[in-house]
Amino acid sequence: HFLGINAIIISSEHVVLIVAESQYIFRITKSCAALEGILFITCLTAVSPLSLREKIKLIAFLIMAIHIANTIRLTIMIFLITKNTSFFWAHDVISPLYSTAVFILIGFYLTTTFIKFYNQKRKKL
Repeated sequence: HFLGINAIIISSEHVVLIVAESQYIFRITKSCAALEGILFITCLTAVSPLSLREKIKLIAFLIMAIHIANTIRLTIMIFLITKNTSFFWAHDVISPLYSTAVFILIGFYLTTTFIKFYNQKRKKL
């Protein structure tokens, strides 16, 4: 029981199905897992001038942040659809706006982290 929704989670190798209240069936596929964003941020961090230890800590933090943000996005989508919001609005309008806002915040965080690192290295020279 989650957010007033009775849900059964059925998982397989490729798809996770959430069956909520007998009239709704949600299919969450691999494309819903934010893997592209995680891979992009990981690659961006991997080629940064940070030390290996800093890269590992930053990548671990960003993977957790993206995963939590994506779980919130999926929960909001399911909640909106079960409250009779159209799939179009929940999936194609609200969800991308949320994802874009999260991506901008993460980009800002990465930019400030890289600038701080660059300034620290420059001061040492």
